[in-house]
Amino acid sequence: MSFDPVKDFTPISFLASTPNVLIVNKKLGVNNLHELIELAKAKPNELTFGSSGIGTSLHMSGELFKEIVGVQIRHIPYKGRAQSLPDLLSGRISMLFDNLSSSLVLIKAGEVQALGVTTLKRSQAAPEIPALAEQGLTGFEAVSWFSLMAPANLPPSIQKHLNQMVRQTLSNPDVKSRLLAGGLEPAPG
Repeated sequence: MSFDPVKDFTPISFLASTPNVLIVNKKLGVNNLHELIELAKAKPNELTFGSSGIGTSLHMSGELFKEIVGVQIRHIPYKGRAQSLPDLLSGRISMLFDNLSSSLVLIKAGEVQALGVTTLKRSQAAPEIPALAEQGLTGFEAVSWFSLMAPANLPPSIQKHLNQMVRQTLSNPDVKSRLLAGGLEPAPG
């Protein structure tokens, strides 16, 4: 990187987080995490999981899943979500770890089967989807998050003022409900 993420920025506020979610093609024939694990163990290296690229949090979620469960599932890296999703929907890949905020519309429309979110507890944005951790994958946690940063050496008075504005905005019930509807959990800090 051409910048130092610690020295070149002034933090303003943590904004929101979104869990990753394990989604599968509905034709795979699994309805829950345990059925997926049984299928993966019965068919080593036959199932595939897509990600939005090598080294992304979505790729690492899949690798963590494989490690904890002890299964062999082939990773298929894509150049982004836009390329992986059509392959999931068509059945070219078996499963995908995606940001909940990105896939919530497809889940609610019934186009994919959500097996679990990657936070330690259920997401406020989709409480009907169980956490992988509550289904036996103790300690499984992988989240994406968003923050607001400013250039380095921002005067503390401006930093404090901006932080207060963010906290006020994110505490607004309308803003909170819109973020939650989109799969994001507001968390000003």
